[in-house]
Formats: sequence, C-alpha cells, structure tokens
Amino acid sequence: MRRRSAFCDFDFRATRPEYTNGGKAFPAGGQACQRGFARSLYTLDQMDVCVIDHPLAAARLTVLRDERTDTAGFRAALRDLTLMLVYEASRDAPRKSVRIRTPVAAAAGTRLVNPPLLVPVLRAGLGMVDPAQAALPEAEVGFVGVARDEQTHRPVPYLAALPDKLAGRSVMVLDPMLATGGSMAHTLGLLQRRGATDITVLCVVAAPEGLAAVGETAPDARVFTAAVDKGLNKAAYIVPGLGDAGDRQFGPNLFTSSAPSRPEAPAGRGRAAAKMPGRRSARSESPSSTSPSARSRKAAPPA
Repeated sequence: MRRRSAFCDFDFRATRPEYTNGGKAFPAGGQACQRGFARSLYTLDQMDVCVIDHPLAAARLTVLRDERTDTAGFRAALRDLTLMLVYEASRDAPRKSVRIRTPVAAAAGTRLVNPPLLVPVLRAGLGMVDPAQAALPEAEVGFVGVARDEQTHRPVPYLAALPDKLAGRSVMVLDPMLATGGSMAHTLGLLQRRGATDITVLCVVAAPEGLAAVGETAPDARVFTAAVDKGLNKAAYIVPGLGDAGDRQFGPNLFTSSAPSRPEAPAGRGRAAAKMPGRRSARSESPSSTSPSARSRKAAPPA
C-alpha cells in the first residue's frame, strides 16, 4: 500500500496537462506551501512525483547542469545528489525496533527490514549504484541495459539481469535522466511482469513527457527527482537538462546494437541477480518493433 507524505501536495488533476508537440506540458503553477520542507509532492493522476526542495540538492544539480564540469566533478555531484534522493525515497521504509547496547548502557535502535532491490538502467544509472548501496548496504542489485536509437529515439534493450519473482518486494529504479520515458517504461514493464508492484523511480532530472510515460506504464509508481524541466528538444534531450549523463560520466558511448538479439531467459533468484552484467546467465530483451537496420546503427545512451 502506498504511503502518502505529509509534505506539500500539488494536484495536477485540478489543471489537466495540455498536449504540445506530441507531449504533455505540465502547468507551471504552484509554489511550495512551506519552503522549509525537504521536498514538494506533486500528484499526476495516481502517480506521486516528489521534487527535492533543498539548497544542497539545488547546488549539486547546478554542478551537474554546468557544461564546464569535468567527468570527475560530474560523478561526484551525481553521487551526492543520489544520496539525497535515496534519503527522501526511503523516508517511509519499513523498519523494526531492536535493543542494543552502547559502550555505556542499553538503548533502543532501529533496523531496516526488506531493503529494496536496486535496478540501475545502464549505462547512466551505474553512477547511482554506489551511493544508493552506501545508504542501503543490504540492498541487492539487478541490472537493465537499454540504449536508444539515435534516429528514432526508441529504446533498444540489450540486458535484463533480474530476479525471477518480485512479488511483495520493493524496487528502486536508478536512472539520472527521465526524458522520453521509453527506457523507463521498458524497465517498469520488466519489473511488472515479474510481479513488482512497489516501485520507486529515482532520477536527477525529469521531463513532462517522461513522467507521462511512467504514469501510463506504472501509475502506482513513485518518482523522486531534483527537477522537472520544461520538455524535450527535437533530439529528445531534456531542456535545459544537463546533457548526456552517460557520456558525462564515462565518455562517449561505444555501444552498438549490431549483435543478434536473444530472447529473455530467467536471470536467477536472490543474490544471483546482483552479479555484474556479462555473466553467462544474463540475457538481452529486444522489442519486436526494432528493425535489424535500427539494431545495426550506433545507439545513443539511455533516455
């Protein structure tokens, strides 16, 4: 069951989104009712969109947006901002009370129960894994690999290393950019087919088009982001955005989708899913709508 936050609640249902250039444009209205709170909560139909409202988050986001930031500085800012996103997304995490002893006396304590499965969307989501695991050290990790055809802007999946069964298990999807939402919609579909219903999406910057895609695919999902930008340009990049998050972390994308696609196979259970991509049991998933010619072209990083 989804928990509702006590923070500011913006209801986009009161003003329906307008369609512009094929995408949904969110209304600009609404100021935070209490700026002292750590986040603002928006509601799009049934989906919660939580925008982090904190000076530290804004400062890290500025570093990420700045074109002068080098690779090392970009990764460091992404690490810090991911920690803040995980902190807010875990506010209602299930926990239990425990009794411990300090060096001085007995004391009451708290431990998390059933930590979420972390699912980075490769390649850009890799930079969010380490800080997420630092905050949730007992969390297991699955992997989804999705490139984007630079001509059609459609997702080109190439990896799905996930547990077979996710019913009753919370999942936290990590991807810095939520642009068209194609890669995220594909990832959410993989999780839903495995029974996942408690899904949280963490991204640095989101576009209205991407949020609409998430809402259509998984309306009960929660989205935590540091900003909702105004939309996409003709190349399907977020504006103003921060550029290509994968390239800015790791350099130019060398992935090509020329390898023949293979049907999905079970990726194993439990900790088997936490192995790095490339393990023998990992299998790619490829959409039937992707033509051979599209697969042979060089693909851009995930949307």
